[in-house]
Amino acid sequence: GKHCQDEKGCLDGPELDNPLHLASTTDTEEYPAATVASAAGGTGGREDGGGVRLSAAAMAVGVGSFHDPESVQGLAHYLEHMLFMGSDKYPDENAYDSFISSRGGCSNAMTECEYTVYHFEVPPVSFAKTLDIFAQFFISPLMRPDASSCELEAIVSEFNLSRGNDSTRWAQV
Repeated sequence: GKHCQDEKGCLDGPELDNPLHLASTTDTEEYPAATVASAAGGTGGREDGGGVRLSAAAMAVGVGSFHDPESVQGLAHYLEHMLFMGSDKYPDENAYDSFISSRGGCSNAMTECEYTVYHFEVPPVSFAKTLDIFAQFFISPLMRPDASSCELEAIVSEFNLSRGNDSTRWAQV
């Protein structure tokens, strides 16, 4: 499922010229700039070195749709969606998406045949906090039954949109 600001990915423009403007006081108080800079590792951004520099992280899980039990087709994709529905530490169903979008970042996840990938990018000052929220998906997801039907509808919708796509069908062959 896509969790980005727009179809092209992360926002770009004058509102992002100063990433520190996007960070709340709690980001910088909880995670000092030196710690965040070292935790972030590298920076993203344009090749010319100008513009916004973002920090990113990804997690690849070695389970995809080919691992679905025959009686529960779509399980890997369903789990991809359900992980975004909160964790013990961050129980709000929209904590992750809200945090990232309020800082001008984006996230995405995709379930492929043999693996599932989750990733995000945010301004460096928000990296450590975002990474903590992200990690909690895999440590203690809530898997709320009340979010189940909504996520099933989203998956059916995604499936129906890609069902006639030749590249999707070719990948299955």
